Amino acid sequence: MAASTVNHRIVAEVDPQLVAEQLRLEREESNRANVAKWRTWLADNLDRVLASSDAEVSQPQVVVWLFPIGKRSRTDPEAPFIGRGTLRETVLGDPALRNAMRRAFHRLMAALGLHERAGALVWRQERLPWALGRKHDRRVYRILRSVRSAGLDAEARKLLAFLEREMGADAARAEALAWYRHQWAS
Repeated sequence: MAASTVNHRIVAEVDPQLVAEQLRLEREESNRANVAKWRTWLADNLDRVLASSDAEVSQPQVVVWLFPIGKRSRTDPEAPFIGRGTLRETVLGDPALRNAMRRAFHRLMAALGLHERAGALVWRQERLPWALGRKHDRRVYRILRSVRSAGLDAEARKLLAFLEREMGADAARAEALAWYRHQWAS
Protein backbone atom coordinates (compact mmCIF):
# COMPACT_ATOMS: atom_id res chain seq x y z
CA MET A 1 0.00 0.00 0.00
CA ALA A 2 1.39 3.38 -0.96
CA ALA A 3 2.11 5.94 1.75
CA SER A 4 -0.39 8.40 0.30
CA THR A 5 -3.15 5.78 0.55
CA VAL A 6 -2.31 5.08 4.21
CA ASN A 7 -2.25 8.79 5.06
CA HIS A 8 -5.57 9.31 3.29
CA ARG A 9 -7.16 6.46 5.27
CA ILE A 10 -5.91 7.85 8.58
CA VAL A 11 -7.21 11.32 7.83
CA ALA A 12 -10.52 9.96 6.55
CA GLU A 13 -11.09 8.05 9.82
CA VAL A 14 -10.73 11.14 12.05
CA ASP A 15 -13.97 12.96 12.75
CA PRO A 16 -13.14 16.70 12.88
CA GLN A 17 -16.21 17.42 15.03
CA LEU A 18 -15.14 14.78 17.52
CA VAL A 19 -11.61 16.21 17.64
CA ALA A 20 -12.97 19.75 18.11
CA GLU A 21 -15.23 18.59 20.93
CA GLN A 22 -12.36 16.76 22.62
CA LEU A 23 -10.18 19.89 22.41
CA ARG A 24 -13.00 22.02 23.83
CA LEU A 25 -13.45 19.65 26.78
CA GLU A 26 -9.70 19.59 27.44
CA ARG A 27 -9.59 23.40 27.35
CA GLU A 28 -12.53 23.62 29.77
CA GLU A 29 -10.88 21.17 32.17
CA SER A 30 -7.59 23.07 31.96
CA ASN A 31 -9.40 26.36 32.67
CA ARG A 32 -11.21 24.84 35.69
CA ALA A 33 -7.97 23.48 37.12
CA ASN A 34 -6.15 26.77 36.56
CA VAL A 35 -8.96 28.82 38.13
CA ALA A 36 -8.77 26.56 41.20
CA LYS A 37 -4.97 26.94 41.31
CA TRP A 38 -5.28 30.75 41.01
CA ARG A 39 -7.93 30.97 43.75
CA THR A 40 -5.77 28.90 46.10
CA TRP A 41 -2.66 30.97 45.39
CA LEU A 42 -4.53 34.23 45.94
CA ALA A 43 -6.05 32.98 49.21
CA ASP A 44 -2.63 31.89 50.46
CA ASN A 45 -0.49 34.77 49.16
CA LEU A 46 -2.36 37.92 48.13
CA ASP A 47 -2.15 39.93 51.34
CA ARG A 48 1.52 39.09 51.89
CA VAL A 49 2.45 39.84 48.27
CA LEU A 50 0.57 43.15 48.16
CA ALA A 51 2.30 44.22 51.38
CA SER A 52 5.75 43.51 49.93
CA SER A 53 8.11 46.11 48.44
CA ASP A 54 7.60 47.61 44.98
CA ALA A 55 10.54 45.62 43.67
CA GLU A 56 9.17 42.36 45.03
CA VAL A 57 5.54 42.81 43.93
CA SER A 58 6.60 43.74 40.39
CA GLN A 59 8.81 40.68 39.90
CA PRO A 60 7.75 38.72 36.79
CA GLN A 61 7.35 35.57 38.91
CA VAL A 62 4.71 37.38 41.00
CA VAL A 63 2.94 39.26 38.21
CA VAL A 64 2.13 36.01 36.36
CA TRP A 65 0.24 34.77 39.43
CA LEU A 66 -1.61 38.02 40.06
CA PHE A 67 -2.67 38.50 36.43
CA PRO A 68 -3.39 35.27 34.53
CA ILE A 69 -3.82 35.29 30.77
CA GLY A 70 -4.74 32.55 28.33
CA LYS A 71 -1.27 31.22 27.65
CA ARG A 72 1.38 29.53 29.73
CA SER A 73 4.00 31.81 31.23
CA ARG A 74 7.60 31.34 30.14
CA THR A 75 8.67 32.97 33.41
CA ASP A 76 6.83 30.44 35.57
CA PRO A 77 5.24 27.53 33.68
CA GLU A 78 3.39 26.55 36.87
CA ALA A 79 1.48 29.86 36.98
CA PRO A 80 -2.20 29.64 36.04
CA PHE A 81 -3.26 30.28 32.47
CA ILE A 82 -6.96 30.92 31.98
CA GLY A 83 -8.81 31.58 28.73
CA ARG A 84 -10.39 35.01 28.28
CA GLY A 85 -14.00 33.87 28.43
CA THR A 86 -13.43 31.79 31.54
CA LEU A 87 -11.42 34.56 33.22
CA ARG A 88 -14.15 37.13 32.51
CA GLU A 89 -16.94 34.84 33.68
CA THR A 90 -15.02 33.84 36.82
CA VAL A 91 -13.95 37.33 37.90
CA LEU A 92 -17.24 39.05 37.11
CA GLY A 93 -19.12 36.26 38.90
CA ASP A 94 -17.02 36.36 42.07
CA PRO A 95 -16.85 39.64 44.02
CA ALA A 96 -13.89 38.39 46.09
CA LEU A 97 -11.83 37.62 42.97
CA ARG A 98 -12.84 40.90 41.37
CA ASN A 99 -11.74 42.76 44.51
CA ALA A 100 -8.46 40.80 44.67
CA MET A 101 -7.68 41.63 41.07
CA ARG A 102 -8.48 45.31 41.58
CA ARG A 103 -6.27 45.42 44.67
CA ALA A 104 -3.45 43.77 42.72
CA PHE A 105 -3.93 46.23 39.85
CA HIS A 106 -3.71 49.28 42.12
CA ARG A 107 -0.71 47.85 43.95
CA LEU A 108 1.16 47.19 40.70
CA MET A 109 0.36 50.68 39.45
CA ALA A 110 1.86 52.06 42.69
CA ALA A 111 4.93 49.86 42.18
CA LEU A 112 5.33 51.45 38.74
CA GLY A 113 5.14 54.92 40.31
CA LEU A 114 1.51 55.64 39.38
CA HIS A 115 -1.65 56.56 41.24
CA GLU A 116 -5.14 57.59 40.28
CA ARG A 117 -6.14 61.24 40.25
CA ALA A 118 -9.42 62.58 38.86
CA GLY A 119 -10.19 59.18 37.31
CA ALA A 120 -6.88 58.88 35.44
CA LEU A 121 -3.56 57.20 36.13
CA VAL A 122 -0.76 59.72 36.58
CA TRP A 123 2.76 59.72 37.92
CA ARG A 124 2.81 59.79 41.71
CA GLN A 125 5.65 62.30 41.74
CA GLU A 126 8.03 62.61 38.83
CA ARG A 127 8.06 60.55 35.68
CA LEU A 128 9.96 57.30 36.16
CA PRO A 129 11.39 56.47 32.71
CA TRP A 130 12.33 52.96 33.79
CA ALA A 131 8.71 52.12 34.62
CA LEU A 132 7.77 52.19 30.95
CA GLY A 133 11.07 50.83 29.69
CA ARG A 134 11.34 47.67 27.66
CA LYS A 135 12.13 45.73 30.83
CA HIS A 136 8.54 46.17 31.99
CA ASP A 137 6.74 45.77 28.64
CA ARG A 138 5.76 42.14 29.22
CA ARG A 139 4.53 42.85 32.73
CA VAL A 140 2.47 45.87 31.67
CA TYR A 141 1.17 43.88 28.68
CA ARG A 142 0.14 41.02 31.00
CA ILE A 143 -1.60 43.38 33.42
CA LEU A 144 -3.48 45.14 30.60
CA ARG A 145 -4.51 41.91 28.90
CA SER A 146 -5.52 40.21 32.14
CA VAL A 147 -7.64 43.04 33.57
CA ARG A 148 -9.27 43.62 30.18
CA SER A 149 -9.98 39.90 29.76
CA ALA A 150 -11.36 39.74 33.31
CA GLY A 151 -13.91 42.44 32.53
CA LEU A 152 -12.24 45.14 34.63
CA ASP A 153 -12.67 47.54 31.76
CA ALA A 154 -12.35 50.75 33.81
CA GLU A 155 -8.91 49.72 35.06
CA ALA A 156 -7.81 48.55 31.62
CA ARG A 157 -9.08 51.77 30.02
CA LYS A 158 -7.16 53.91 32.54
CA LEU A 159 -3.95 51.98 31.95
CA LEU A 160 -4.24 52.17 28.16
CA ALA A 161 -5.03 55.91 28.32
CA PHE A 162 -1.95 56.44 30.49
CA LEU A 163 0.23 54.45 28.07
CA GLU A 164 -1.09 56.44 25.12
CA ARG A 165 -0.37 59.76 26.86
CA GLU A 166 3.12 58.71 27.91
CA MET A 167 4.22 56.82 24.83
CA GLY A 168 2.20 58.40 22.04
CA ALA A 169 4.83 61.01 21.11
CA ASP A 170 7.81 58.67 21.51
CA ALA A 171 8.66 57.20 18.10
CA ALA A 172 11.04 54.72 19.74
CA ARG A 173 8.11 53.26 21.73
CA ALA A 174 5.57 53.23 18.88
CA GLU A 175 5.87 49.47 18.43
CA ALA A 176 5.22 48.83 22.13
CA LEU A 177 2.24 51.18 22.11
CA ALA A 178 0.81 49.38 19.06
CA TRP A 179 1.24 46.12 20.95
CA TYR A 180 -0.66 47.50 23.96
CA ARG A 181 -3.45 48.79 21.70
CA HIS A 182 -3.69 45.36 20.09
CA GLN A 183 -4.19 43.77 23.52
CA TRP A 184 -7.02 46.17 24.17
CA ALA A 185 -8.71 45.46 20.87
CA SER A 186 -8.26 41.70 20.74
